[in-house]
Amino acid sequence: MAKIKNPLQFSRYFGISDSMMIRLGILDPTLNVDAKLFIDPLLLSHSQHEEMRQAENTYKSFFADIIKLLQASQKEKDIAWRTVYRRLLFREIKGTCLGYGAASIRGSGFGPKLTAQITATAKEIVDLGVTDPDLFIALPLLEENIGPDLISDMTTNIIIENLRFIRKKVEMGVKG
Repeated sequence: MAKIKNPLQFSRYFGISDSMMIRLGILDPTLNVDAKLFIDPLLLSHSQHEEMRQAENTYKSFFADIIKLLQASQKEKDIAWRTVYRRLLFREIKGTCLGYGAASIRGSGFGPKLTAQITATAKEIVDLGVTDPDLFIALPLLEENIGPDLISDMTTNIIIENLRFIRKKVEMGVKG
């Protein structure tokens, strides 16, 4: 089993007191190792943080756009298909400290093969007439080899601007 070398807490790195982290109700991750935590897109609306509840709209809007593009796609690898593929090629965002990494924060996210599989499945679902983003967001759950880590990577990529806003708010709270 990998050992954590020189653990570095978020609060220490940014000079934020433990009490401030508690008051803000945010996780104080170790920056150089993944926490065994994941962002579940189905729980965004239940967060105590307004910004995370707003992220649900970002998430649904993302998939509404994917559905429109797939409806426009006439054949595999046309411009709409390729656009969907690029949007579904989710990388793990370094620094989120979420996932299974035991001694690092580097992960792989979705690779080209899995992204092609997801794109094809998404197109099949849209061609069957499923156009409700609420139903469509379950797409990753229908595929093999997609578990909480990859779903979290996907969600993080989609709501990254919401997460950046929370970071700015934390920084302002610390300075204020």
